[in-house]
Amino acid sequence: MRVEYAKLAGVALATAAVVAVFIIIVAARNAGPSPEAMLRITLDSLGRSKGWSFQEKITAKIGGRESIVEAHGIVYLEEKIIESTIIVKPARGIPTLYTYYRNGSTALLLYEGHRVNAGHGPWTVKDTVLYKSIVAAMEEPDKEIHREEGGNGYVVVASGPPSTMAEELYEKLYSMAAPNTQPPSPDMASILVTVTPQGAPKGVLLVYYTDGDKVLEAIYLVKDFNSPPKPHLPTG
Repeated sequence: MRVEYAKLAGVALATAAVVAVFIIIVAARNAGPSPEAMLRITLDSLGRSKGWSFQEKITAKIGGRESIVEAHGIVYLEEKIIESTIIVKPARGIPTLYTYYRNGSTALLLYEGHRVNAGHGPWTVKDTVLYKSIVAAMEEPDKEIHREEGGNGYVVVASGPPSTMAEELYEKLYSMAAPNTQPPSPDMASILVTVTPQGAPKGVLLVYYTDGDKVLEAIYLVKDFNSPPKPHLPTG
């Protein structure tokens, strides 16, 4: 248990650092292919990949307080397995640590030694948060592409009223961070997607606003793209 908490403590540091990176690269000069073309390349690379590791942080605003989810895990597409360790830090109450495991037919939650069935049925790469985030960026009306500082890739900046996919993601992410809270209705979404020069995903930042106030922020960092560590059925 202490080991998992220690691992998740690193997520906060990593996600804080990536915010600064996103801010820097947005200031870079427009360059390269169109944003639509780059996002299509990224979607294609996801469809062909073996999977990836990830770190994720979701922050939901609730009446002046924050409810936070931090996670790290693996998406292993070759064997249709998702495995992640998740900690929920509610605006009020005690943090909860659990493991999520999903294979090609069943999803499980492991919490304090118990296994709880969390659903069933097949899934594909199109059901992942990363894939849906890229689609949401494609659906937004205003898009720009910038070269990442240092020439190590590109960032696509998409914004506008939340599209259908952006709305779907918002509801899913907000419910993860604040499961017992009615989410406010966002009227603006901003999505930043960073990719390598070849279009492989490096990270996504999603921010939602209501009347100019930030109500949700989600940072998803990609590691080990196309060469993820092989997951295993966790014990608990």
